[in-house]
Amino acid sequence: MNDTEIDTLIVNAIKNNKIAKNKPETEPKPSSIKIYKEQMKKLYSIVNTETDITLVGIAKIITNFIDIKKMLDKSESDYSDNTKKNYINNVLNIILYITDIDKYHKLKSGKLDKITQAITEYWQELIDRVNNKNLENTKDPKTHIDSEEFSKVIKEMRKNIDKSDIDKNTLQDFILLLLYEGKYIPPLRNNYATLNITEPQESLLSSENYLICKDGKNEILINSDKVDKKMGSAKYKINKSSILNKYLNKLLEIRKNENKDYLLENADGERLSCNGLTKKLQKIFLKYFDKKISSSNLRHIFISNLSPNLTNKKLDKIASSMRHSLQVQKSTYKKV
Repeated sequence: MNDTEIDTLIVNAIKNNKIAKNKPETEPKPSSIKIYKEQMKKLYSIVNTETDITLVGIAKIITNFIDIKKMLDKSESDYSDNTKKNYINNVLNIILYITDIDKYHKLKSGKLDKITQAITEYWQELIDRVNNKNLENTKDPKTHIDSEEFSKVIKEMRKNIDKSDIDKNTLQDFILLLLYEGKYIPPLRNNYATLNITEPQESLLSSENYLICKDGKNEILINSDKVDKKMGSAKYKINKSSILNKYLNKLLEIRKNENKDYLLENADGERLSCNGLTKKLQKIFLKYFDKKISSSNLRHIFISNLSPNLTNKKLDKIASSMRHSLQVQKSTYKKV
């Protein structure tokens, strides 16, 4: 089974799930399908020796669920509860709803019910663990950076950039630090990797994200992300006199000379993907802070460093700018 066939399998399974639960049908995003597919392949490899994906092999993910659980729970596997939860969600809400999967797992209804119950109980256990961890009002030193430490690294990095010829890779790293520090723009998810460089125009696509530039002024426009259907688009104006704007314009000049219409690139000089941005951030923060940090961690860090005296009105404004609800901000994005 090739990737296109797996994609179709996943899309149809999601439709079957919606129908079974009487929920409105929505078209999954390509990025979501890609994540589900990679999760499925990983689960497949746990219970199958052959690499070629087949429906018989996928069915083993259900029948051999106990092996899946053992593998995920192994200490040497080093999976977070949140990651395990996502894998189990794939089993519970996609794999179990693959069209005609019952013809391949060949389980009697009673046995299938018991396995489904075991999967559901494990999934709920993981949710409880994740929620309990998020509700702990503590800062894990392995994944937290104080504002002062963040600022110190940025100042030192700026000095080094200013007193030497600009290296575009270092400049890009510096801009990423400024973006995720949250001083100029509340840190977004991995959407910076999707920014297309453009001038103001009426024909911008509603399915794309942009860095709109004119006369040294820059504005980020987010049209497409995981919450766009609920929250719509969002604009983030960058103060023209800010440090972020100054160095952003330096990188934009380089991109212009390279005839590139995207902001971030990988080590090969090609457009940086969202997954690539995660790896890039981890590399940057290991280098400057000796910590493995993701964009999700950075969003936690930003909220953790907020003043405890902020009003709900102010917190609601911050939540909106970060494109999540105030409820999510108070629970999931708790201090870390």
